[in-house]
Amino acid sequence: MASPQEQFTELWHAEAPHVMAFARRHVGAEAAHDVVAETFTIAWRRWGDLPTPPTPPIAWLLVTARKVIQNRARTNRRHRALEERIALLDGVAAYGRPCLPSHRPKQPNPSPGSSQHRSSHEHP
Repeated sequence: MASPQEQFTELWHAEAPHVMAFARRHVGAEAAHDVVAETFTIAWRRWGDLPTPPTPPIAWLLVTARKVIQNRARTNRRHRALEERIALLDGVAAYGRPCLPSHRPKQPNPSPGSSQHRSSHEHP
């Protein structure tokens, strides 16, 4: 019987091209290499969960690759949302200083006839 390392190497040689083709269709050539690497890293960590012969492991590998792709997409969406929020906050910060009590502009004194000048016990 082959060792787990030898079995894994056989699995890699037999199935990595299929997982690569699947990943390339979904994320492009550059990101596909990362998806395949992560998929087989998960396969190694969860070696006991892979189907045993005669059931081919390709279905398990492709489902795992799909989940890796979904996680990457979710992470990318979160990063874009965070970048947008940071850009928004940078825009607000660039517009002016925050209006803390010590930084509030002084209000001009109201004229004697204005509604702001009336005392609280006067009526309009």
